[in-house]
Amino acid sequence: METLANGLKLIEINQPGLHTVNISVFVKTGSRFESRQENGISHFLEHMIFRGTSAHPTAFELNQAFERLGANVNGSTTPDSTEYSITLPSQSVITASSLLFEMITQPHFNEIDTERKIIIEEILEDFDEELRCVDIDTMSRQRIWYGNGLGASITGSIENVTAFDYDDVIRWYDTNYVAQNMIVCVSGNISDESLKSNLRSSWCSLKPGSRQTITPYVPLHKTAPTYPYLHIHKPGSQTQLRLAFLTPGLLDANYPVIEILLRLIDDGMSTPLHRRIFENLALAYNIGAELEAYEDTGVLNIDAQASHENISSIAGESLRIVAEVKDGLFTDDDLIKAKNRAIWDLESLSDFPGALNSWYGEQELYRPSRTPAQLTDRIIEITKDDVARMAASLFHPGNLIVTTVGTQSGRQQQQLEKALAMFGWRKTDGKGNK
Repeated sequence: METLANGLKLIEINQPGLHTVNISVFVKTGSRFESRQENGISHFLEHMIFRGTSAHPTAFELNQAFERLGANVNGSTTPDSTEYSITLPSQSVITASSLLFEMITQPHFNEIDTERKIIIEEILEDFDEELRCVDIDTMSRQRIWYGNGLGASITGSIENVTAFDYDDVIRWYDTNYVAQNMIVCVSGNISDESLKSNLRSSWCSLKPGSRQTITPYVPLHKTAPTYPYLHIHKPGSQTQLRLAFLTPGLLDANYPVIEILLRLIDDGMSTPLHRRIFENLALAYNIGAELEAYEDTGVLNIDAQASHENISSIAGESLRIVAEVKDGLFTDDDLIKAKNRAIWDLESLSDFPGALNSWYGEQELYRPSRTPAQLTDRIIEITKDDVARMAASLFHPGNLIVTTVGTQSGRQQQQLEKALAMFGWRKTDGKGNK
């Protein structure tokens, strides 16, 4: 890694055995850094970046220029970062590198009203015909991270998106798209020295600016009461279920233990979540668990979608699985398999330049910088007791947020409450319905 004179961090990883190159640009901006009135502006700006430049004044011309080089340009916004990425043949990389720099640093912000309409259509995907939010991710995150930008919508509200104007876009761009708030990662077949020279001469021209800082997360029980169980009515043939457990963040020294804990629950068809709920009990076709992590906080989600009458049984069996892990009811072979699969996934990063860039970009943005080899060493050290202790700290009723979206009769909700009670959840903790 090299830090340029303006503070921009440039990471170059040469992989001469590959045929492709990935260039990714990370900006530390997202809903976490926005006020209520600003909510959605980072995502809005990401869309506007694609609207053209001086040399390529329309979105069509800009995309066509990338595609002629064998590249597709992608953008995404999360609560704490925005990423722009291209993967392309190595012989086109110098021209594509200049084009990506042009797109990000010389945007024209054309056709703002057209993009506004597109984003409103994107927002409406999460609402029903009465404009009630029926997106389980949004409704769960709002309660987990109450009062923090992490719990806010990435896209923002229709009201905010309708109100954003050119000046709002320029202000957010000028504040955040600066050298000290950005990281550029290039990996793949990049042995050509002229590419490295091109990168330095281009990106060193950005104004330095300053790095965004987070508002530290405060656990929800210290800020306001929340409903540990919320049901949102949505007609349909199935109901969605989410069991959410708050976790420490990426900066916690024991975060790798959480990653191994997740793999013991759900990492392949032989692990208990899939084997017991899908294979043995045939309760659901879609069932899985995943981590969502930030520097100071995170969440482990168990998600399922199934027939309405199966939801309480899925919740009960999922909670039995996590309780067994908490009690250390997994074998040494289970732990070895989980650790090996984690290590193999780290080793496979070298085969995918885009994934490798995401690894190093996120390292520099949010967590102590380390190599895949260093993380491998940490994984090897993890013991069965480490996992059981972490599971005990996470899997308890006071750390559980439950959300259902679909159709649940009064009897079915009572059955779900009974399944939660077997885990120690008490109805007196509260219940919400929408």
